[in-house]
Amino acid sequence: MNFKSEAYKNFADTMFRWQKDGIIPKNALSQKEKSYQLFEAGKSAVAISSLDQISK
Repeated sequence: MNFKSEAYKNFADTMFRWQKDGIIPKNALSQKEKSYQLFEAGKSAVAISSLDQISK
């Protein structure tokens, strides 16, 4: 996707709006909840796991 294209501008605007509305956390690296916890709580559409979460 070309960053000068209209499609990219629409994508960037959507991501900014989602972040502003709290749909996306301001800093995903500082998020304390794990993906599956957010999914189980109904706060996420998907649950992504990694090797460190397999035994949980």
